[in-house]
Amino acid sequence: AQVGCAPAAVPIQTSPSGPGTAAVDEGANKTLVLAQLNALVLGAWGGASTVGGGFALIGVHSTGLSTLDGQGNRVARIAAELPSLSNGSIMVLPDGRMSMTWHLRPDVTWQDGTPFTADDVVFSHQALIDIPPGGTDLNYLVQQVEAPDPHTVTMTWKTPYYDALALDQRNFYLIPKHLLSKAYTDNKENRDAFLSDPYFSTAFVNLGPFRLQDWALGQQATFERYPGYFLGLPKVGKIVIQVIPDQNALAAALRAGTVDIVPQMALSAPLSLVLRDEWQASGEGIIADHQANWWGLWFQWDSQWARPPEVPRDRRLRAGLYEAIDRKTLQEFVYPGVANTNSDSLVPAYDPRAAVAGQPFARYAYDPDKAVRDLIEAGWSRTAEGRLLDRAGNPVQLEIKAAQVFGPPMAVVADQWRKIGIDAQEMIAPPFSGPNAANSQFTGVQLQGRGAAEGVFPVFDSRLIASAANSYTGVNTNNYANPGLDRLIDQLYGTLDATERGPILKQMGELMADDLGALPTYWLINFLELRKSVRGPLADDFRNGDPLGYNTSRNAHLWEHA
Repeated sequence: AQVGCAPAAVPIQTSPSGPGTAAVDEGANKTLVLAQLNALVLGAWGGASTVGGGFALIGVHSTGLSTLDGQGNRVARIAAELPSLSNGSIMVLPDGRMSMTWHLRPDVTWQDGTPFTADDVVFSHQALIDIPPGGTDLNYLVQQVEAPDPHTVTMTWKTPYYDALALDQRNFYLIPKHLLSKAYTDNKENRDAFLSDPYFSTAFVNLGPFRLQDWALGQQATFERYPGYFLGLPKVGKIVIQVIPDQNALAAALRAGTVDIVPQMALSAPLSLVLRDEWQASGEGIIADHQANWWGLWFQWDSQWARPPEVPRDRRLRAGLYEAIDRKTLQEFVYPGVANTNSDSLVPAYDPRAAVAGQPFARYAYDPDKAVRDLIEAGWSRTAEGRLLDRAGNPVQLEIKAAQVFGPPMAVVADQWRKIGIDAQEMIAPPFSGPNAANSQFTGVQLQGRGAAEGVFPVFDSRLIASAANSYTGVNTNNYANPGLDRLIDQLYGTLDATERGPILKQMGELMADDLGALPTYWLINFLELRKSVRGPLADDFRNGDPLGYNTSRNAHLWEHA
């Protein structure tokens, strides 16, 4: 294999623990082995997918201006403190834009020893914009980034934005100006040439606790601890990240003890649950779980496609359909023995605002007899054989569509609807092939999910409906429109204080439960696998992190190997 080396190591200094003695560095010769399903990618470009687990491990070698604390609250990381309205570092300008000032820690260095400065932040933003896709859409909300001095950054946002403090390694990836400015200048109109720079493989350095030591064609990477890391010397000497592209082989490596950690979205839920049961008996490790996406049945709201056409027009029909679904049975079928699968709230249980938001969908209890009464009251009828007929007198046929991997829960819902007399027709959606008209032209309901709390609402924003006008790039593929919800979305995304968004989330949840724009069924659960040899805050950081686990490895410097 081709192997490259990072810049020369900085010597590790030991601290005296007494006269004439040196502290014992028990972690120096310890190695943690991590494994992911997808290919290794260094840098922001090409690594945005959450599938395979790789993105959850970026915190091993990289970090950002902010991160999360142990309770999932946003805190400063490379920044000395978070900007705030109270101290004037966040200001809404007279023209509606927003100014934000970040003060940087003075003790942060790149892993080659070069000081990190505000110029690196300015350069990173420019590169992320000029050489897309280099990050999330959040980058495009920032109009201008300036560096008035080496440790101060001012950002001008096009509009106030609720998540403007979330400038972590996912949303605002930092890259070194001193190493990449020439490649950027020479190739900013040639993405492939820019990414062919050795920086993105053998010469990679960033700001995290572990720096690249060996790069073997991206199939395995060895990272050694960086002694200059601003939060202190990491507790293990090395971290190895392996690529094992087969889930069964990945599970076998965990069982054998050749792999210590597998991040979320690498192993499937069924495999994770099998391992959970095995390890509960043997004590060889733990499986941590975490609510990820609010999952449910999304209706077709465009009358030209909806069948039966009266379903999007009459809330009573949607309520009847919902009351016919035994959600507890469905949740136990999908995630046996897992808590926190209840989707009655669009705010996950670990979110401090969950109590404020409440459980607005809990009012719809499973009751098939009431479901039939509601459907008949709304204009449907039932034959002597128990078949439901629509308002035109035709047998009710309702298409339910899901991706292949979600075929089993789709079948459970379809079977429950058949029990009350609906001809539920299951349909496997084709693999996603990019934006196209077909994505928004289904006829019944889609089993799908989207985000948590604030992240739920883009798929219900009428201004984001997929249409020919936006080349079907809009994320609202169910064609839902509710002016009241749109107004609350604007209020939510314009409120900078997360705690102040709690009551707004409650209003939005109540509105959605009243209207039943979707029928929530369960929370999608992600799993993290850890062998018993792993010590440190990893499991808690995963459980109390962001919905997709981007910040799971934010405290990699505190991981230990027993």
